[in-house]
Amino acid sequence: MTALPAAISVAYDRYVERHAGAGAGSSKPVVVFVVQPGETNTVDQRLLEFALHDRHGIPVVRMSLAEVQERVTMDESTGRLSFDGEASRREIAVVYYRAGYAPTDYPSGYDTAGGTGVEWLGREKLERGACAKCPCLGYHLAGTKKVQQELARPGVVERFIDDGDDAAAIRTAFAGLYSLGADANEDDAGAVRDVLLRGGEGRYVLKPQREGGGN
Repeated sequence: MTALPAAISVAYDRYVERHAGAGAGSSKPVVVFVVQPGETNTVDQRLLEFALHDRHGIPVVRMSLAEVQERVTMDESTGRLSFDGEASRREIAVVYYRAGYAPTDYPSGYDTAGGTGVEWLGREKLERGACAKCPCLGYHLAGTKKVQQELARPGVVERFIDDGDDAAAIRTAFAGLYSLGADANEDDAGAVRDVLLRGGEGRYVLKPQREGGGN
């Protein structure tokens, strides 16, 4: 495992350069692994943690989103995030998300104004912070099927790619993505009719929103 720890190390170094004095008067800044409470799928996480420590001299701390909300504070003037470590205040340079991708990672609900939704509040705090995020929110959203489906709609890629030939080449990599929601258009309805009426049931897969194992 070399590429991922090297990339996180670059992000870490850029943070320290950008925020001159990061860690001054306290311990070295850390990388926070955002994990599920009681995480058991730790083997590859530990390999990454050891590589960061052994090859790059970067310390790692593991927290759930609820722990982030409870322990981490943000300097509103700079966006710098920190928390009380075992011996001193620790600053967060990079956040690496190993949780936060599924609704089950936000078990306290969504009513942040009503005193629940602590996981969402923790996520918001990290996203507002100056630390680097892996992945950033845009990449996280791009992993959802709904965003992928919207990007696959006619004319959407062309909003971002000026060259028509390049846009057409990108589209050759797309699979058909169709909505079953209230925003379904005629193309979407046509796919449903194909499945139900034209023997197309073997050509489609019903997918949940998320990427990753089991999805």
